[in-house]
Amino acid sequence: MKTGLKWQTRGQALVGGVILVFLGTAITAGALVYVMHTHRSTRTHRSWVNALHVAEAGVEVAINEFYKEVSGVPPWIGWSNVTANPRIKAFVNKPLLPTGVVSETNRFYSVIANLDTFTVTSTGTVTLAQFTNGMQRTLQVKLQPDYTSPFSAALLAKSYVKHGGNASVDSFDSSDPNKSTNGQYDPLKRQVNGDIVTVSSDPEAAIFATGSGVLYGDLIAGIGG
Repeated sequence: MKTGLKWQTRGQALVGGVILVFLGTAITAGALVYVMHTHRSTRTHRSWVNALHVAEAGVEVAINEFYKEVSGVPPWIGWSNVTANPRIKAFVNKPLLPTGVVSETNRFYSVIANLDTFTVTSTGTVTLAQFTNGMQRTLQVKLQPDYTSPFSAALLAKSYVKHGGNASVDSFDSSDPNKSTNGQYDPLKRQVNGDIVTVSSDPEAAIFATGSGVLYGDLIAGIGG
């Protein structure tokens, strides 16, 4: 009878040990899955944020090219034309890191810049060595040109102005596709801001307008003119 109780006790201890090992394994496996999931989520979130920063870098590159256009530096070198429109430029799959720099994270951007509408669309992509699918973020920015024309009128004089013959005076806006074509003057889109101005206040001889020419604007004289 004592021997039977002894074996029964050993059997219960063995079963209890197996249960403890099973529970320990399950807890360890659960903790490992949780840690791996948390790590993956953290990496994914980091890639999501980094992709936005990469897209912003692409926007900055395009803005720099717009600055070159007004500073005399040749712009859009290395960019390609989208379809047959030379006013839409593309910069595709450009790495953010310099050549030769090795990283477990690949970052590159693709940018499309519309020179007529001043619209920049940039897509940032971040890929990790451990994952096959990359993370992408896209930004679209509408730029507002920050410049004013140095010309207050089409023609400005200190004395009298004589407008004759068949010459016409008008205006256009190279930054607006509705008022120009590919940034160039288009007579079909002429504007009525071709003012002729004189600071002379002589009411007898400020401005003479004769002939068949057309003035798409105003005649403006000085006070009393």
